[in-house]
Amino acid sequence: MPKDLEGRILEELKRDPATVDDLSQEVDSTKSRIVDALELLREKHEIRTYKIGRSTVCMINEDSESIEDKPSEEEGSDEERTGGIDYESSLENERPKTIGIVSGKGGVGKTAVTVNLGAALLEQDEKTIVMDADTEMSNLGLHLGMYTYPNPLEEVVKKDVHIMSAMHVDKESGLRVLPTSLSADPVNEDVHKALGMIPDDYTVLIDSPPGYKRPIERVMKVSDELIFVTAPEIPAVTDTFKLSEEARKMDKRVIGAVVNMYSSPKQHLSADEVSEALEMPVIGTVEKTDLIQKSIFEGTPVVTHKPYASVSRSFKKIASDISGKEYKESFIERLRGVIS
Repeated sequence: MPKDLEGRILEELKRDPATVDDLSQEVDSTKSRIVDALELLREKHEIRTYKIGRSTVCMINEDSESIEDKPSEEEGSDEERTGGIDYESSLENERPKTIGIVSGKGGVGKTAVTVNLGAALLEQDEKTIVMDADTEMSNLGLHLGMYTYPNPLEEVVKKDVHIMSAMHVDKESGLRVLPTSLSADPVNEDVHKALGMIPDDYTVLIDSPPGYKRPIERVMKVSDELIFVTAPEIPAVTDTFKLSEEARKMDKRVIGAVVNMYSSPKQHLSADEVSEALEMPVIGTVEKTDLIQKSIFEGTPVVTHKPYASVSRSFKKIASDISGKEYKESFIERLRGVIS
C-alpha cells in the first residue's frame, strides 16, 4: 500500500466526511485498499466510522478539538468574545424558554422549519417569538416578506432601546419576529440582552447559523433545548451528528431531529435510519414540496398560507410535541388537505 494513500484519504476527510465508495473515486484507488487504509487510520484513532443506513461513513476524529476548546486567534480572549457576559450566570436569570433550531449543514430548510414551527405553536395558543441569530445569511425576515426593518436586533442592545421596538409582527400569521441585519457577530451579546427583555411566559425559537462556527456554539449555550434540522441524506446527517456531539458535551437537552425535504424512501434515508445514526428521536418528517417556496414568495408561513396541506399538518404535529398539547386531525382537515 503506498504510504501516501492514508494522507490522501485524510485530506479528503478534512474537507468532508465520505463513504468508502466516495473515497475510492476521489483518491482513485480500489475499495479493498481503501478499506485497509481506513482500518489503519482507525487503529491510530485518526478517523471514526459509523453506519448510516446501508453505508459506512468515515470522518476525521476531532474528539480532542471540539469547537468549545479551539477559539481562533482572531477571536481573542473569552471575555472579548462574549462581550464580557458570564454565560452561566445569565442563564440563571428569569427569561423565556429558548429553543435553538440548529443544523450542521446549510441548505436543509432550517429557517423555513423555524418560521413554520413558530406559526404552528402560535395556533396552539403558545406565546411564541422567532429570533434570527444567523448574521451571515440573515433571511428569517425575508421568509415573512420583511425586507426592511428600522430597528434590527443588534441596534436594540447598542442603543439600549426596548426589545418591542425591534419586534415585528407578521400580518397573516400574527407571529412575532426579531430580525437581525448582516453584521460581524452580534450573537455573543445581543441574544443574552434581548432575552432578558422578553417576558418569561414566551417561547423563543432561535434560528441559528448552520455549521460549526463559534456563533452556533453561542446559540447552543443560550438555548434551553435544541432541535436539529437535517435533510434525509448522508452528508447532512453526518454533519448533524458531529454538531449533536458538541451539544452533548455541553449537556444540552435535545428535543430531537426534524427530517426536512423528505420525498421517497427509495431516494432518502428513512426516519428510523436517521434516528439511529443521530442517536436521538425524530420528532417529525416534513415532505419536500413546492408549497414552501410559494409561501415564502407570499411572505407568510405555509402553516398559515395552506393550513390544511400535508406539510402544514406535519409542522402542527411537531409543534404539538414541543408544546405538549395534543393535536388531532379531523376528517374534514384531512379531506381539505387532499383538495388543497
